[in-house]
Amino acid sequence: MILAVAALGLAQGSLFAADGYWGRCNDRRDLRSDYARVERQTADIRHDEYLRHEALEHGNYGYASRLQSDINRDRNARAAQERDIRHDRRDR
Repeated sequence: MILAVAALGLAQGSLFAADGYWGRCNDRRDLRSDYARVERQTADIRHDEYLRHEALEHGNYGYASRLQSDINRDRNARAAQERDIRHDRRDR
């Protein structure tokens, strides 16, 4: 019985250390993918803004309106991703 308790006590130390090096590597990988996602979202927003500008110049107001809805949705998704990045950086 005493050996079981001692073994459990020793095992606890290794259980808490499990998130050490590999946990930090996963955190960095997660942040890199989050930053890459923000870059893709920014590029998508800029492309949609260009298309919206072209649609407005050619009088295609319906298409411009749909593009504006897409831009707003992409901006909201990017803002959520940036909040996630701030949260992840704060937790490091």
